[in-house]
Amino acid sequence: HYTKRYGIISRGKFMKVLKIIIGILIIIVGGVLIYTGYNVKIPSDFLTDSLDLEERLGLTFIFPYTSNDGYNFLIGSNIVSNNILAKTISKTLYICFGSLISIIGLIVTFFSIKKNK
Repeated sequence: HYTKRYGIISRGKFMKVLKIIIGILIIIVGGVLIYTGYNVKIPSDFLTDSLDLEERLGLTFIFPYTSNDGYNFLIGSNIVSNNILAKTISKTLYICFGSLISIIGLIVTFFSIKKNK
């Protein structure tokens, strides 16, 4: 049993401080997710030929079989568009979930501080 006489904080005060600390940690996690989302680099949509795919994305399994004809551009554009789409979706999800988690942390912190006063 915690008592004030020995200089140890009471259990109720400890729980209130713990709730505030948990709320702040949740806000930090949300901030990290938002920061990660903003740092996701979305590749450009510029495509010249299959050599460009090798240099930019490290894809070596696409070989031009008739000197860079239209079929190679179809394959290349499909890969590039899928790469752009995947990066855009991951960026959006990081930012949305980071915002949601930060809001939850703010609510937890606000109600913990409000009950302290």
